[in-house]
Amino acid sequence: MHKQLQLVPALLMALLLFIVPTTHAQLSCENPPAPFDDPAILENWVTVWDLMDVCISQPDVFNDILSGGVGRDGIPPIDDPTFDTQETANLWLQDQSPVISVELDGVARAYPLAILTRHEIVNDVIGETPIAATFCPLCNSAIVFDRRVDGDVLRLGVSGFLRNSDLIMWDDKTQSWWQQFTGEAIVGTYTGTLLDIVSSQVVSYAAFKAQYPEGEVLSTNGRNYGSNPYVGYDSNAQPFLFTGTIDSRLFATERVLGVDLNNVTVAYPFPNLSEEIAINDTVGDVDVVALWQPGAASALDAPEIANSRDVGMAGLFERTLDGQVLTFSVDNGAIVDDQTGSTWNVFGTAMTGELAGAQLEQVNAFPHFWFAWAAFHPDTELYGYAPPSEEETGRYELDPVYGNPDAPVSLIEYGAYSCHACKFWHEEGFLDQIIDEFDGQVNLIFRDSPTVSPQYDQRTAEIAQCALDQGNDVFWTFHDALYTIARQGVSSADDVIEIGRQVGLDADALRACYEAGTHVETVRYDANRAAQLGVRGTPTFFIGDQPIFNANPDVLRDLLQAELDAIGG
Repeated sequence: MHKQLQLVPALLMALLLFIVPTTHAQLSCENPPAPFDDPAILENWVTVWDLMDVCISQPDVFNDILSGGVGRDGIPPIDDPTFDTQETANLWLQDQSPVISVELDGVARAYPLAILTRHEIVNDVIGETPIAATFCPLCNSAIVFDRRVDGDVLRLGVSGFLRNSDLIMWDDKTQSWWQQFTGEAIVGTYTGTLLDIVSSQVVSYAAFKAQYPEGEVLSTNGRNYGSNPYVGYDSNAQPFLFTGTIDSRLFATERVLGVDLNNVTVAYPFPNLSEEIAINDTVGDVDVVALWQPGAASALDAPEIANSRDVGMAGLFERTLDGQVLTFSVDNGAIVDDQTGSTWNVFGTAMTGELAGAQLEQVNAFPHFWFAWAAFHPDTELYGYAPPSEEETGRYELDPVYGNPDAPVSLIEYGAYSCHACKFWHEEGFLDQIIDEFDGQVNLIFRDSPTVSPQYDQRTAEIAQCALDQGNDVFWTFHDALYTIARQGVSSADDVIEIGRQVGLDADALRACYEAGTHVETVRYDANRAAQLGVRGTPTFFIGDQPIFNANPDVLRDLLQAELDAIGG
């Protein structure tokens, strides 16, 4: 069976129920590439994608494409958008609500991510320009495109397929497939064509209103929006339907401001942006400045977007103005240029001072999740990155060990503190029994895979790592209490630290360690290890580098004994 065939059949069956073609594509080759070299597959395919020329595509692209589980336009784009005044939009949007801000021909429009998480594409026309405002929630990628290609205006839709977790769009003229992350056609007649990018920014609704008091806002048309269908996703170490290798330089779903300028790619992590606020840089021989300000909520965090954590907003601009290269710094929280002391906002607009009213030229740079940016730009520079020191790596790799630390065989558990199955294994004492039965020949190592309730799992694991700093034995006492006393998925950091005090930990040291963020990266290191190994659920057990699927205590016993027998134990 071709590798590609597993990507297609279920979706085809669903689509065949609803789509009856009137014409068929004229293929440009006699021998289509796999999987379409199978006549039965090709016949089914053209029944759905009746205009697509599958002979034309990027090399081997079908190997990287997965079904997203919905049919063509199963996530329905908005094709005839209407817009509200800010007075009307104020009835449902909060100041911190994230929106895509676009200004063309003197018309400013905001496209709330609360709507785009449900539709992903808005086909619109601003002035004389037909645009598509797009958002891929799985990659946190918001980009606006000009829909004109070779004199035609395309209607873009949701194909139902993904590549590197990113939305693949399709057009109504040729049914070519377009990669949302890059705007490039990857399958069909338009393969190799790039859509023009329209300048935009993801900002808070309050920032949009301040910049564009007369700006329009995409209407809900009476529907209720604002809930988040991707709760906790931007804290997840394992992106959904991503089969590539995660670049371990940064946490998979960390936000970055990514730019591709004169064939140089750079990612600015949001933690660096929030710390520095203004970053003066040179990219591809262009002097630029990355600006950040707080106030925009994540669209992919809490159940209600308005209640999500503040991740801020950012933009990238050329810092040459009227022939002068400006440098920017921060004065009492305000962004100022060092040459005139004028103050600037995140739109690159001078607000006060000698340059009030001046506008920096925007550079097309957009917020993405790191894993996706690195997948599409594997040679990217990462601003501020320094490889961990030997000492840091040593601490990242320090594992809590239950049992004989010199045992010849280790059973490794990847678990999460909100995992109910992990709690069951723990409460039933299965692992304790196994370690005792092997009488010093097997030990247990616990590693974090904070993927069940990501925020709870992350903070609880950080505190547990702080407990490990106080000793291996006390770690396991605390570990036991986290499964027997803590309220899974609910206990606050204060609650967890109090549990530490109850089991004999130095609570003050525990709190200081946690609040300093000492082990944020330690836990993420474990999470990255889990992701690299393909861990998809918890608990997942390994003996050496071999995963154990459908584990139960008897299976573990048999496999551990087999491993001991193999090494002569």
